[in-house]
Amino acid sequence: MKRLIRLSMAASALTVILLLVSSMQSQSLKASSNENIKIEKSMRQERKKASDDANMQKSDKDLATRVIETGTKVTLHFGETAIPATIGNTSAAKALLSKLPLHVNVSRYEFDLCGTMHPALPYKEDEKRYGWLNGDINFVPDGNWFTILIGHEEESEAYGEQVNLGKVDCRLSEIEKLHGSFSVRIELANQ
Repeated sequence: MKRLIRLSMAASALTVILLLVSSMQSQSLKASSNENIKIEKSMRQERKKASDDANMQKSDKDLATRVIETGTKVTLHFGETAIPATIGNTSAAKALLSKLPLHVNVSRYEFDLCGTMHPALPYKEDEKRYGWLNGDINFVPDGNWFTILIGHEEESEAYGEQVNLGKVDCRLSEIEKLHGSFSVRIELANQ
């Protein structure tokens, strides 16, 4: 009988130990999970989005979201189609202007016209933003992409860091009509 009582007490002690270990693991996982959440929130707060510090219009969805009040007017020639645009004041935008006139080969995709630029444009790290605003003309350092973005700004942060060069000054529906591949000639307006 004494032996049975000792076995029962040992089983109870083992159960208590297992419960304590399980509780400690649960607390450790919870603490680890909370730490991961804090790190993730911190990273999101540090990530600059395309909309941060941008002048924007939201009244007409068929116009570029970004508003650039002082910039350089250029024309993007897609064959016979001329698209007016404004180039802003980032260091990459200034580098682009210094190369004009310029040809960039682009192709139409779901929500943009995109092609690689060679050589790459210089930029400052603090000019990089996650995502874009509809109507943006951007440079994507990861791949040296030149891109004209005409949709999906709501989910654009998932596409990584980009440097804004400027914006188109026409209705986005005009750009949506462009399909295929082009050698886009970019030049100062009125030339």
